[in-house]
Amino acid sequence: MSTKTPEILEKLRQASGMKLNIIDTYTYAGISSTTYYQWLVNDPELKEELELLRLNPILQATKTVVNSLKEPNSAYKYLEKHRPEEYGIKSKVEIQNDIGIGGQEQEMNEDEKAAMDLLRKARRKRIEDQAKSMKE
Repeated sequence: MSTKTPEILEKLRQASGMKLNIIDTYTYAGISSTTYYQWLVNDPELKEELELLRLNPILQATKTVVNSLKEPNSAYKYLEKHRPEEYGIKSKVEIQNDIGIGGQEQEMNEDEKAAMDLLRKARRKRIEDQAKSMKE
């Protein structure tokens, strides 16, 4: 088993902070999987520290998304994801550009594609208008 040097611990922290997978984490630090897991078992504080560091990228991404909600496009995408029943895409046609008829799928024709595009634009405008009225 390798010795826990400050350099190895720093590499483990860096790799965990980048949310590398476990294999990449101990490989980056230059230790074996056995050593890595023994250290975590024998040092619960290190285990907790590395787990918390692995959450940082997720927390930063979440913070960035929430901060971007002042922009109508970002707000619309957020609502599509988190409130799909109200703002999400509701049809297979929208996602795959095909229509199921009697077990067969067919491509949408140009009129159907144009109608779906108009619907998408109308929904986006409604969301942007709502966002503007909330700012006022």
